[in-house]
Formats: sequence, C-alpha cells, structure tokens
Amino acid sequence: MIADVSAEALRMVKHAFSGFRGEMTGITSRTHEDVEEILRERRRWLNIAENDVWSTQKKIRKLEEEDRRLQDLISKTWGDHNRCADEVKRLTTKIIDLDNRIASLYNSMDHIDMRSNDSEEQRQQSAVIERAKNEIAILKSKKLEMERRRDGKTKEKQRLYTEVQQLKAERAKGKQEKEKEESRLYKQRDKLDRLRAAYARMKINLEEYANVAKSFAAVSDQNARKNMNAIDKCIYSIDKYINMIL
Repeated sequence: MIADVSAEALRMVKHAFSGFRGEMTGITSRTHEDVEEILRERRRWLNIAENDVWSTQKKIRKLEEEDRRLQDLISKTWGDHNRCADEVKRLTTKIIDLDNRIASLYNSMDHIDMRSNDSEEQRQQSAVIERAKNEIAILKSKKLEMERRRDGKTKEKQRLYTEVQQLKAERAKGKQEKEKEESRLYKQRDKLDRLRAAYARMKINLEEYANVAKSFAAVSDQNARKNMNAIDKCIYSIDKYINMIL
C-alpha cells in the first residue's frame, strides 16, 4: 500500500536526521580538539621563544658578573702595581743615599795623611781607615740587598702591568660579547612580543570559531529534533490510518 511506503520513507528520513544529529555532535567535539591542537602548537612556539629570552638573559647576567670580577681584579692588581712602583722609588732613593755615604767615606779616606812619623797618630789613622772600610763593606752589602729587592720589585711591577693589560683586554672582549647578547636579547624580546600578540589574537578568533560551530551544531540539532518529532507524528498518523483500514 502507498501508506506503507510513505511510512517507510519517513522512517528513512528520520534515520538520516538521526545520523545528521550525530554529525553535529561530532563537529563540536572535533572543532574543540582542532582548536586545542592549534593553540598547543602555538604555545610550544611561545615556550621556545621564552626559553631563548631566558637563556640570553642568563648569559648576560654571567657576563655582567664576570665584568665586575675583572673590574675588581684590575683595581686590585693595579693597586699592587702602584705599591711596587712606590717601593722601587723608595729603594732607589735609599740606594742613592748609600752611594753618597760610600762616596763620602772614600773621600774621607783620601784625605787621611799617613806620612806622619808619629806611630800613635799612624795607628789612629789606620784605625779610622779600617772603620771606614768596614762601614763601606756594610753599606755595599746593604746596597746589594736593596738593589736585589728593587730589581725584584721592578720585575713584579712589570708583571703586574702586563697582567692589568691582559685583564683589560679580557674585560673589553667580555663587553663586546655582552653588547652582542644584548642585541640578540632585543630581537628575541621583539619576536616574543609579536608571538604573544599573535597568539592572543588567534586564541580569540579560534574561540569565536569554536563558539560559532557550537551554536551552529546546537541550532542544527534542535531543528533536526523538531523535524524528527514531526516525522514521528506523521508515521503515527499513517500507522493509525492503516490500522483503521485493516
């Protein structure tokens, strides 16, 4: 009968609507998953950029610490150098003073007249010369010791000066490296700011897209439900009509 065919056709349509409702439910969940996957990937990029900034900042801090250490070491070494220079000057002055005293003793000895026939006078003059010679020997010994110390301090001063120059060169190299890293940091921060802004915009757009998809699915499901209810009523009427005829 035609009524049977119509009822069957309506059941097929209802089945199709039921499948459509399932698809709409799937669209909502798939859209949510797709949005989360895209945001996860963008967050991964953000994390990489943030780690790059953190790593560069850490390197700059280490370079700054090294610069302060070198600055302190340069100050200390230069202070040691200056103290050595002062000691060299002091020893040089003492050596000059010893030279003058030795020269004075030699001069005194040159003026002693040993031609006297008086044995007592000759003995006294010989004693004066002997004391002068002993004092000269002592002064020369002191002079040699001071010259040794002065030479040692002079070498130490030269070594410290060389060390200061090396430290200054090392510090200058560190400053260049720091400037290089600061330039890198500026670019990395700019990139991070742009990624954050892009992520924020994308998140808003994707959330709007997900909400639209959700609303579309909800409206479609509601319409499908209404159509399925209408079909159920039609099928009920047809079945009732068939039962009355029979």
